[in-house]
Amino acid sequence: MRPVGVRPAQRGLRARGDLGVHRTVRHARDPRVRSRPRALDHPVSPGGCAEVPRFRQLGSRHPCRRHSRERAASPSCLTAGARYGGRMTESRASDRLEIGELLARYAWALADRDWVAWQACFTADAVADYTTAGGVVGTPAEAAAWLEPTLSMFDISISQAGNVVIDFTGDESADVRSMYKMVMRIAGDTPTYMEACGYYRDRVERDARGWLLAHRFEHILYVR
Repeated sequence: MRPVGVRPAQRGLRARGDLGVHRTVRHARDPRVRSRPRALDHPVSPGGCAEVPRFRQLGSRHPCRRHSRERAASPSCLTAGARYGGRMTESRASDRLEIGELLARYAWALADRDWVAWQACFTADAVADYTTAGGVVGTPAEAAAWLEPTLSMFDISISQAGNVVIDFTGDESADVRSMYKMVMRIAGDTPTYMEACGYYRDRVERDARGWLLAHRFEHILYVR
């Protein structure tokens, strides 16, 4: 009859009394060393063994988690909204989206030469300054009167805006800085391409129509 719990290869060892060689060896404690009793963190079962839970969840007192919370609350980890005009709120996030769309509408109107839509990006008493590009400073209507013949020499013009930074100065006003690039083409047997790049410094205000440009200053950096 096969002994219970003994592998076939171990039968001969058991017969010779050598099976104990393959058992786990437990080192005896040195009787000269007296160890201090250690308190158990878990209840002890009737058999004398500590009942350790199978899964242990780290508590909030974990030093790494505590350090993460303290670091998140430090000034060095403040978001962009906290650095520029307070923490980002839902209304401020909506304002930023509307201002970004305003700059995009301006760029599309300029590329499409839709001067009605272009002037609709400004307030009624807005001032537009294009003197660094050889243009005029005045009302949106006066600026459109200069831009229309200037861009008529190009059959294609592409306008882009980006790198937008918004600093709110009140509930209904903000200072905005953004970069722009325009690519234009002069038609002909051998087309000529021109590129202009610069940045805008704007003041935007909100009225019944939404966020609009109250003052726009263009600073052109290069033309090639």
